[in-house]
Amino acid sequence: MFQKSIYLIISFLFLVIFSNAQTQLTVRGFAEGFYRPGTGQMVAVVDPVNSPLICDTAEIALLNDTNYSTEYCTKSVININGYGVCTIPATLNGKTFIVGIKCRNTLHLYSIFSILINGQPVIVDLTAPQNCCGSPIVVQGFAMAASGEISSSVLGLGFYDGIMEAQDIGDMGNSVFYQDSGYVITDLTGDGYVDSLDYFLEQNNVNFTYVDFYFSDCSSLATNIIKIEKKGFNIIPN
Repeated sequence: MFQKSIYLIISFLFLVIFSNAQTQLTVRGFAEGFYRPGTGQMVAVVDPVNSPLICDTAEIALLNDTNYSTEYCTKSVININGYGVCTIPATLNGKTFIVGIKCRNTLHLYSIFSILINGQPVIVDLTAPQNCCGSPIVVQGFAMAASGEISSSVLGLGFYDGIMEAQDIGDMGNSVFYQDSGYVITDLTGDGYVDSLDYFLEQNNVNFTYVDFYFSDCSSLATNIIKIEKKGFNIIPN
């Protein structure tokens, strides 16, 4: 009887602790244009000299797995191996979600299975094709988020509408014409220059009419979702 009581008390405390705990969510995803087959990694886009292990930032989204509405969005730094880490608030504990990740100029990768948020660490590897919804681009056995989502047909360059079409290729053409360079959204390959390589990649993906499997709106125009801007660098080294 005494042992049973102790067991029940410990179980209760365990539930209380984890029901009020935040969840560390680790998501791995590759951007097609940033990936280099020769190294099996992405390039360091933000600052190759001072931050050679950091690729870029990415949006991580949690979608309701019943009606597919976006319930949580955050930004995370991702390293050259594709890992990004974020902290999910305890208010979402006990719920299950589809996980999505999107780089600045790509479509999303979405998980085919739901995950449970319960205060314990979760890792979702969206570089594994079998873990992804739909038919992601696959290079060397890794799933990739299609590069080239740079424009919205309504709002223009720098906005997301979940489809690659004429607006994207038109804005890419302008960026190539003006020889844009630096940390710009039209640099799909991450080499600091907008040139024929970026245009070819854009054109190829527009021709295939790649679209997002779900529409996850993490823009400033979105409503009724939790939005937290992640600060600092939280990088898994490998």
